[in-house]
Amino acid sequence: MNDMKSYSTIINNVGYVNEKMGNLDVAFTNYSEALLVQKSVSDKKGQCSTLKNLGSVCLKKNQAELAIKNTSEGLELAKSFDYLEEIKNASEVLFLAMKKIGNHKEALENYEVYINMRDSMMSDDNKKATLKKDLQYQFGKNEILIKAEQEKKDLLYRRN
Repeated sequence: MNDMKSYSTIINNVGYVNEKMGNLDVAFTNYSEALLVQKSVSDKKGQCSTLKNLGSVCLKKNQAELAIKNTSEGLELAKSFDYLEEIKNASEVLFLAMKKIGNHKEALENYEVYINMRDSMMSDDNKKATLKKDLQYQFGKNEILIKAEQEKKDLLYRRN
């Protein structure tokens, strides 16, 4: 099972490279293959990512309706498992697709979700970084205190 999950990740990555190189039909095929494997091994997070990738390729191929279908499926799956990164990414593609077809109301809604998820994730990252620095500071402070206490004991021991 892990081998198949790794295989689907590799195929998805190959699709990403093909998409970036402009080989959209090949990328679509790569993503479709990765999705089949991900479904067979119940890789829900992988499915979310790949469905968004399929949507992105469809959008670039001027197939906005198919982009919306794939990306919406990935977004719903991401929401059901609370995959924040995948919700953010799918919302961005849906924003672009809705904008392209002129559905400005849903485009705006998806853009707002995208921005909220992005800001929330950055806020969480900032909190983690602050906590890490605080813990490092506290640890360093404790080390200095322990070292000073040991030096004090060493001085007292030498005097006696």
